[in-house]
Amino acid sequence: MINGTEFVNNPWNTTFSPFTNLFQIIFGNGNVFYLVPLIALTIGIYYKTDEPVLASLFMIGSGGILSLGTFFAGVETLGIMFTIFAAIGIAVLVISLIMQTRS
Repeated sequence: MINGTEFVNNPWNTTFSPFTNLFQIIFGNGNVFYLVPLIALTIGIYYKTDEPVLASLFMIGSGGILSLGTFFAGVETLGIMFTIFAAIGIAVLVISLIMQTRS
């Protein structure tokens, strides 16, 4: 309850509804547990190689392949989640390449 009203009926919810929907897609219905093995493998790759580029390429590859597979299978919520995982990998790749050129 916010100021005596429910959050769902709050006018500010229309502004933040894309973010709350995205949060529900990722964390709702137990979808986040599908990311646990990928996150563990990404962390393992990073600590084994000490290269953020390899870890981010793994994130892009695995997230892309899994998102295509889940979209093909008709499971849109998992596809969105894996696409976000791949997008984070792209961001990590760009940032790590920028930081390497500066040093």
